[in-house]
Amino acid sequence: AASRASVAAAALLEGARGTLRQALPAAVRDSFTSPQGSFAVTLHPVEDVWESEAMDRFVSAMRRVDPQVTGAPITVSESMRLMERSFLLQGAMAAAFVFAVLLVDYRSLRLSVVSMACLLGGLACTVGLMSVLDIAFNLANFFAMPVMIGLSVDSCIHVTHRAVDGGLRTGFGSTRRAVVVTALTTTIGFGTLIMAEHQGLRSLGQVMAIASLSCLAFTVWTLPAALRWMGVGRGPVPARGVAS
Repeated sequence: AASRASVAAAALLEGARGTLRQALPAAVRDSFTSPQGSFAVTLHPVEDVWESEAMDRFVSAMRRVDPQVTGAPITVSESMRLMERSFLLQGAMAAAFVFAVLLVDYRSLRLSVVSMACLLGGLACTVGLMSVLDIAFNLANFFAMPVMIGLSVDSCIHVTHRAVDGGLRTGFGSTRRAVVVTALTTTIGFGTLIMAEHQGLRSLGQVMAIASLSCLAFTVWTLPAALRWMGVGRGPVPARGVAS
């Protein structure tokens, strides 16, 4: 123990006689200096870089100083750009696949179009409410839209089938109640994320809750009105009847 203490003391004395660069361990020194003697400069953003505009300003300022700057903000910024393009692509693909499934299920182009229009209307309302509530898209919540396309189209399908079976005359009964309960359970499930301390998870919960309620409103009010205007379900009610 005494020998180890003497060795440590000698190392301390040797480091005290040298420069700071010489005193630092090699692993630490190599993290901040290059073999040519250049120093690494670490800068931290003042603004909240979870916001895309703040991130862009910070990255642009750094690149004006050094076009070869690197670090987490740079990789995150580039990843965000790639994800934005991927988000648009996956959103379009999800909508196209859902529309194809509607065509197969309904065997009707006009029913597929009106269901898809109400679904996209709910998502458009979501984007509008996000703007009003000052909620921006970020790396954590951007995929909420494709997810909601898959979740909310189920409600459109059930309401449309009920309308075709005469629901616009006899009432939607248990179908509407089931749609409302399903949407509310989705809203509650994702809405609990609003209480998360992590900003990304919190924003995901906010977007999912808004999208679920917006799509629900379009499904239970706008979709039946559109189907009535189109004259759906005006024929005789099928003999098998409709449960209420």
